[in-house]
Amino acid sequence: MPFGEMTITLHDVAVLLGIPVGEDMVVGNESVKAQLCEMLRVEQLNERSKPSLKSGGLVCVEAMQQVGRFRERDSEVRMFLTCLLGTTLFVDRSGDRAQVWPLQFLGDTRRLRKYSWGSATLAYLYRQLGMASRADCKGMGGCLTLLQIWIYEYFPCLRDQKLGTRGLVCGEPFAKKWEGVRIGGGAQLMNERLDHYRRVLDNMTDEFVFWCPFGPRPGEMVSRSLYSGVIRCMSVEEMYDPSRCLRQFGYVQTIPSDPLPPVDVCRSANVKMYSFSYGPGLSELWKAPHCHSVQLDSISRPVQKPEDTEDGYLQWYMGRTHPRIVCPSAADQEIHHHLSHDQESLIMLLISLFCTSLNIALVIE
Repeated sequence: MPFGEMTITLHDVAVLLGIPVGEDMVVGNESVKAQLCEMLRVEQLNERSKPSLKSGGLVCVEAMQQVGRFRERDSEVRMFLTCLLGTTLFVDRSGDRAQVWPLQFLGDTRRLRKYSWGSATLAYLYRQLGMASRADCKGMGGCLTLLQIWIYEYFPCLRDQKLGTRGLVCGEPFAKKWEGVRIGGGAQLMNERLDHYRRVLDNMTDEFVFWCPFGPRPGEMVSRSLYSGVIRCMSVEEMYDPSRCLRQFGYVQTIPSDPLPPVDVCRSANVKMYSFSYGPGLSELWKAPHCHSVQLDSISRPVQKPEDTEDGYLQWYMGRTHPRIVCPSAADQEIHHHLSHDQESLIMLLISLFCTSLNIALVIE
């Protein structure tokens, strides 16, 4: 963005989705063939025993049709939860399959809230945004509901004019207040809107951002949001650093320290795919969040105006990023404020916003 970095934080996940962000990391074995065989009551997986499996994932429609055929009620619950997690929090780009790795965490449903599904959702979404920003990528996975609602909360000017809200019962996630979300318009209209929104974002100023939509001190409301270190979802590792988006915590944005480089980077033949690791040490910081949290008062001060930055920050930022989506020579400076919005267009646009964030820049640069 032209005025500095922003990202989805852990308190955004906790408030918008209402899922835990402060428990054990979701880390385990990528292969769950043994658990799948046990659930399907077969000795080994083959074409006859896995009618609902395709490319390593559960075909959700076919899998849900099997609910009610299992010998044990627990197997039905695990099948349902696997499909639920795979179609809400950990969505892949296929649109019809659910990843099966959550099975290993569903053996005892009473322990579900012992895992930090929120930090895993965020790490997975960070990685999906990183891959979606690469050349020739035509789709993305991750929890797009989180991304979409985050846009509505922080960028009121990008809300659909026909979008409605409803009151929330105490304890309900904020995502439930939004009503009337519609998708459509055709490819030509989508392209026209995309071109328009790019220019709107390029000409947006910090006064158009609602920096703290959930209260002036979100770090006090969700203390885990101040954690600084690696967040994980299985083998996916992403750096989480609140010091790069202090205005979202109600503090003046200062120049952050240089990010830690990963110790191992791997890029496959498919240029859209990549992985990296920070080593086992940084992942262990999650277990001691109070020792590895950003101390806001020691590095900054509360804002007088929501968009406050320290002297020199914007000059530092401009020298390290591409602040605009459209090349300035081709940019049309006219801004239209009254155009209805489309979910898919907003998602495509906000991918570019995250390209300047820490989690993606480490690989792209």
